[in-house]
Parts: sequence; C-alpha cells; structure tokens
Amino acid sequence: MMAQDYTAYYELIQKIQSDFQSDYATNLVSFGDFDQYDRDRGTITPCAHIIPNPVTINAETVGFTFQIFVYDLLSNQKLTREEQINVPNGRDNTMDALDTTMGILMRVLSKYNGRSIQVGETFATIAAAPNFDPVLEEGNSGVCGWIGTITFNMNTNAAKC
Repeated sequence: MMAQDYTAYYELIQKIQSDFQSDYATNLVSFGDFDQYDRDRGTITPCAHIIPNPVTINAETVGFTFQIFVYDLLSNQKLTREEQINVPNGRDNTMDALDTTMGILMRVLSKYNGRSIQVGETFATIAAAPNFDPVLEEGNSGVCGWIGTITFNMNTNAAKC
C-alpha cells in the first residue's frame, strides 16, 4: 500500500539539485520550464537544468524520470591571433563547453551509477545507464552541452513521518 504522505519525489529532486549545485563548475541548478530565466553567462552558466518527465507507479517501486540538461553558453568573442596559436590543435569554444559540461555530469552521476543513494527515508537507484546527446545550438542562443534522460527507482512505501 502506498503511503499517504509520499514525499520521495520532492526529496529526490532536492537530492539531485544539491548534488549538481555542490559541483565546483556548476553556477546554477534549475528545475522546470527551461525558458524562464535570463541566460547571462556570468551568472548562470554552466547550468544544470532538471526537467520532470513521466512517472511509472509499480507495485513495489516508483520510477521517476527526468531529463537532465547540463549546458554552457558559447562565447561570442573571437580568439586573438595569439590565442589561436596557443590553443591546442582542433580545440575550440564548442569543445571546451562540451568538455566542461560532460565533466559536471561525470562527477555528479558517478555517485549514482551502480549504487543505491539514500533519499529521505528510502533509497534511489538508477534504473538503467543514462545516455546523453550533445546539444549544439550555435547562433543566437549559443547553448552547448548534453541532454539525457535518467530514471530513478524508489520504494513505493517511503514516506516522511
């Protein structure tokens, strides 16, 4: 029987947000509608954005699915001649943004892979290995990073007393 005061969803979101916020490279962690804030490089990026997705309620577990979008904004600044000479061959602002955001994902999600993480009074486990696709929105938005779907399974009887 499912608990009446089920708070695991809220506690899981808080845990994910806290883990991303504690990463040294993350400036902002947001949740919900992606277009509700100003994209000012100096104040929010790199950013981890958590988007709620479907929930699956089974007899013994609840599967909470989220899209995680970790991104940075590409610089509009052109490299000087000296910077062009000193930048390692083939490396550019897009690669740097992809590398930075992948580092954030790796550091944060590595603690979840293959482990049960305590969330409130229960435990969450990743249902399957998450896959992330690159996002390369060069042009006006300049958003560059990785987006993927992740599902956490939790016990249906978890409740905060």
